[in-house]
Amino acid sequence: MHKALFTLAVALSLSTPALRADPVTFGIIRVDSDSPSLGLSAFVVTNLTGLSNCDAFFNVCTALTIDDGLLRIDYESGGSPGVAVATLPDGFGPGETDPFSFPDFNFDLSGWNVQSVTFSGKLSPASILTYSGTPLTLQPQSFSITFDPGVTAYAELIAEAGPPVVSMPENSAFSTATLFGGVAWATMLIRKRRQ
Repeated sequence: MHKALFTLAVALSLSTPALRADPVTFGIIRVDSDSPSLGLSAFVVTNLTGLSNCDAFFNVCTALTIDDGLLRIDYESGGSPGVAVATLPDGFGPGETDPFSFPDFNFDLSGWNVQSVTFSGKLSPASILTYSGTPLTLQPQSFSITFDPGVTAYAELIAEAGPPVVSMPENSAFSTATLFGGVAWATMLIRKRRQ
C-alpha cells in the first residue's frame, strides 16, 4: 500500500511541468566613439525586438519597451574611483537611441579609466514570441548586463524566458487538495487497522 501511495505522489509531482527559463537576446548596447560630437562617446541602445530584422540571433520578435532603464559607468580618474549614472525615459523602444537627441547617454570619457558599464531595466510586455514562433514568458521581466568597453565595444541584451505561465483554475486547486486529503485519510485508516 505504501508503494502505491508513493507511486501516486510521484505521478502527481511529474504531472506538473517544471518551468525552465532560457536566455533570449533582444538587442545590444554599443559604444559609439566621437558621437554625437568630437570628444563625446555615446552609449547607444539598439532594441531590435518587433522589427523586420528579428532573426535567430536577436530572437525576440515581440515589440518590447524598457522602463526604469539605468546606465551606470564605474571608472577611475586621477587614482580616484567614480560613478556616472544616466536614465532612460520610461517606455523606450523598440528602436535605437539617437546620440543627437539622447544627451543623458553621452559622456566625455577623456581621463576616465572605465572599469565597467552596467545597463539594466524592466521589459514589457511579459509575454513574447520568439523567432521560431514559440510563445514564452519573461521570468523575470527585469534584465541587467555588465561589460567592459575597453574589451568589447558592445554587449548583448539578454533576458530569461520560459514557458507561458498557466494559472491553475480554482476548481483544479480544490481537486488537488481534495486528492491529497483523501490520500492522507486513507493512510491514516490503514495505520489504524494495522494497530
